[in-house]
Amino acid sequence: MHSRLAYASALPTPSRHSASAPQASSNHISPRYTSTCIPQPTSSRWRALTHAHIRALSPNLDNIAVTEVTDTALRGVANVLSAGGFGEVEALLTRASARHRAQLRRIAELANRLAYVLREGTMSTDFQPLFVESVREFSPLTMENVYEGYGPSKGRVLCTTEIGLQCLTNRGKDGKDFSSQTIERRVVLKPRVVLESIVQVLDR
Repeated sequence: MHSRLAYASALPTPSRHSASAPQASSNHISPRYTSTCIPQPTSSRWRALTHAHIRALSPNLDNIAVTEVTDTALRGVANVLSAGGFGEVEALLTRASARHRAQLRRIAELANRLAYVLREGTMSTDFQPLFVESVREFSPLTMENVYEGYGPSKGRVLCTTEIGLQCLTNRGKDGKDFSSQTIERRVVLKPRVVLESIVQVLDR
């Protein structure tokens, strides 16, 4: 669970599942242009170059992103343990940080490397990892409930345990259609989540 939480936190996307520093920076540069105005192969190449230049101009971005992911993962672990009745969140967070920060940071670094490969090493299309933020409403169309059958599959998300993956492809003619309808989004793998309703099951 600890590993999955850390890994799941690490690959954010511009669709408000999360936000890494390089991704957030690139969103302010040319999100509409590179996504809808030019053919897919060219768009993919520009996207990769944009990420590469952002990393070159701000060499500390990766370190900042890894630190944020590690902190988020530790708090997610503390939230889950607290929901299970093992103590208060802040006390659990302190203990988890002392014992597992180094291991979780290593997982975050590997996840950041995977994000680099997806954003800068894949040219034929745009792959985006899917991570569901806490307190978002559960949707069976885009998420999978880890504890399906153990309580209602509705309500807010407590945490993500396994990341998902979506594929974005520009289907506009020669990349010249400006409508958002030209962007085809396919969920290749749904993210797996734990819902807040699981607390009610644990209390039984």
